[in-house]
Amino acid sequence: MKTKNLLKMAVAAFLISGMSASNAMAATAPGQAEATVVTPITIVNLQDLNFGGIVSDPTPGTVTVSAVDGTSTATVPQVSPPSTARAVFDINGDPNRAYNTNTSDTSVSLTGPGAAMSSTLVIDRQPTLDGTGNDTLGVGGVLSVGANQVAGAYSGTFNIVVNY
Repeated sequence: MKTKNLLKMAVAAFLISGMSASNAMAATAPGQAEATVVTPITIVNLQDLNFGGIVSDPTPGTVTVSAVDGTSTATVPQVSPPSTARAVFDINGDPNRAYNTNTSDTSVSLTGPGAAMSSTLVIDRQPTLDGTGNDTLGVGGVLSVGANQVAGAYSGTFNIVVNY
């Protein structure tokens, strides 16, 4: 009996010493959590996209307005001088931060007195805000003009999305 109790005590002592040894081998290291709050990005329309004056023609064609500088090329007659303009948007946000642009509408339908005309939109680049958090974004497009398009004013709307 004494041997049994002695053995039990030895096993208990061994287990207790093993637990202490394992606790003595534990290590702790500090961690850090971080966050950066950036200036919200904003966009304001400064100028609308204008495909200019177009003369109705028996042949369908296109008018292209450059997103970079607003110049145009056309396969249909245009009123001289063509009064085309790219759309211009003012972007503001976190200085020196790159941002993404896309058109939530990749095209715009211009409606008026005749058949609607469709335009595919073009953004001039994927930009970066300058050191003060500003940038100017241009949007152009390619307008499809129908044969014998009915004279009159045509318009449509589109949305530009910017985000970091």
